[in-house]
Amino acid sequence: MYRVREYLPGYGYPVLTALDGRISTWSGRSSRLIPADEFATGPGKTVLESYEIIREIVIPVRDGILSSFYKYMPRKAQGLAKISVAAALRIDDGRIEHVRIALGAVGPTVIRAVSAENLLLNRSPGGIDLSEVAMAVSKDARPIDDFRSTKQYRTFAVRSGTRRVLDKLFSR
Repeated sequence: MYRVREYLPGYGYPVLTALDGRISTWSGRSSRLIPADEFATGPGKTVLESYEIIREIVIPVRDGILSSFYKYMPRKAQGLAKISVAAALRIDDGRIEHVRIALGAVGPTVIRAVSAENLLLNRSPGGIDLSEVAMAVSKDARPIDDFRSTKQYRTFAVRSGTRRVLDKLFSR
């Protein structure tokens, strides 16, 4: 059995989640299409049954979607991120009409930053305080202390990463 991150080297779940990706499985008897944010249940654990395989990863193509990804990984040799942030949004008539923000390495699975998404929805990008959004993201995150980083540093880094990703999207 393979993990999704092996299919998407360097990106993985946060990008799939932000882009509303789905994971298609097949068992010989049936198939399922599982939303990316429901696929992982914990570190190294998924909803895959023992008899299922991943058939494909499906990312819907949507007109007008802008996306950005940031991954902080101090050493390439280890390959593990301290944090990652993926965001996708669509701006229509000067307002954010669709937004997804997904956080990696700040919880047991990828976390959707719903509080931050709600702050952005139906607002003009020019009138948004990115510090306020970054604080909302850090409230959604659930970082821990481990061998890669401290909880305190991850909280700071996810705020900074969110500002970086959104600033890039708003400047397009």
